[in-house]
Amino acid sequence: AASDTYITSSELHHLAEDPQLGKTLRDMDIDPDSLGSVSSFVLEEHGWRMSLPEFKRMLLDLRGKNVAKVRDHVETRKFISAQIQQAILRSSDSAFAQTTTSSKSHYALRCAKEESSSGSDSDSEAESDM
Repeated sequence: AASDTYITSSELHHLAEDPQLGKTLRDMDIDPDSLGSVSSFVLEEHGWRMSLPEFKRMLLDLRGKNVAKVRDHVETRKFISAQIQQAILRSSDSAFAQTTTSSKSHYALRCAKEESSSGSDSDSEAESDM
């Protein structure tokens, strides 16, 4: 991580399992389990990699003696709202895909029925011509 100054998901998970880091985190009043539980969420929020200053800020924010501020509640509301919007979009995209697939299936069945009925008519005409 030092060469590119970013922490990736795999590096963060590796760090979370390091016993020496766990001791250091506890000495800083940071619960190592909390780091593990929020790491995916925080990394996703930062595009799956964090700069070292962002990582340090995250660690400082995870200290147990921090009191929640209005800013924290506003950030939480923004996050929840964004997650709900994404879920709604995924749901509507999925419903649209299902509707489109269903419509295509109905159209294909209707075409197949028309072909089979027109094919039967041409077979009958061919037999009557004989």
